[in-house]
Amino acid sequence: MLHKGHLQVLLFSGIILLYLLSPAVFSFEDSVLPNQVENQPDKSADKEILILKKQTLPGIDNFLKISTLLYSGGTPEDEEAFKSLAHLGIKTIISVDGNRPQVELAKKLGMKYVHIPIGYDGVHENESSAFVRVVKEYPQPFYFHCHHGKHRGPAAAAIACIALHHISNINAVKILVKAGTNQDYKGLWSDVKNYQLPNSNQVLPELHEVSEVNSLTTVMVEMDERFNGIQQWLKQKKRLKKKKPADIHLKSVSSKDTQSVIELSILLAEDFRESNRNLASKVKTGDIETGDDKTGFQQMLIESEKLARKLNQSLKSGNLNLSHENLLSLKKSCNRCHQSHRN
Repeated sequence: MLHKGHLQVLLFSGIILLYLLSPAVFSFEDSVLPNQVENQPDKSADKEILILKKQTLPGIDNFLKISTLLYSGGTPEDEEAFKSLAHLGIKTIISVDGNRPQVELAKKLGMKYVHIPIGYDGVHENESSAFVRVVKEYPQPFYFHCHHGKHRGPAAAAIACIALHHISNINAVKILVKAGTNQDYKGLWSDVKNYQLPNSNQVLPELHEVSEVNSLTTVMVEMDERFNGIQQWLKQKKRLKKKKPADIHLKSVSSKDTQSVIELSILLAEDFRESNRNLASKVKTGDIETGDDKTGFQQMLIESEKLARKLNQSLKSGNLNLSHENLLSLKKSCNRCHQSHRN
């Protein structure tokens, strides 16, 4: 026979168990990691919408068919690429890349162009709202592209897919998985996973065929902030030398801020790469004059990008001393560049 005290314990345990199993407390979507998403079974209507099939398209890198109305991939560089998109039936091209899109070539083949540049750090609210306006007001089907078609483009397309097809966030994340989006770009993953549609009465941003992109000065300020963030983090960890062996490893002091500083380093590398691409694009279109000074500046950007990627790898591998050395090398490269090209 159970005593009254035993019954109370059983009742209390049952309440706790029900609480823990409640969807309001535990949700697979809240705890999901990118590498877990692809194999999660989809029992919703989304499976009738999402196709998620990689295809080969002339002139287009990393082309992905997301649905019958939505595609993503790399920048169409030449007329062959634009003809491929037109033959497929694409009506609106959305570039999230910083380079100036080839609007006239798209118009020649009967397609509209919308330019909504985004960064590798994530999709800001005004940018995601612009994607909503595109799918509401522009003709279908849509092609979203960044440079290579693996990171920013699929993230933008995933948000557009939520707006266009009302799929769940967890299925939108599958678009990034299929596209091969780098997990180091945590802002892109997080913004897709947590995206919410704007209110119906919200005023959506103006759309442009060619948008203004942040000046090099603005980008350099952002790069400086990222650099300082990494530098301060390494200084804090270096103090552990008195307590740790000479070859300190980040894994022994692993925490959420470790992942943040790794993300800062990959964003810093992308800042250098995109600055070089934008400069090369402006030289090509005649927006700025070419010359030895521009060539030298571009070479320094390339060198700095390589050093930033080495820094990212040493941070990811967990070697604090090597990370410090790579940061110093990057700083010296930046100082040389400033001395030669500050104006």
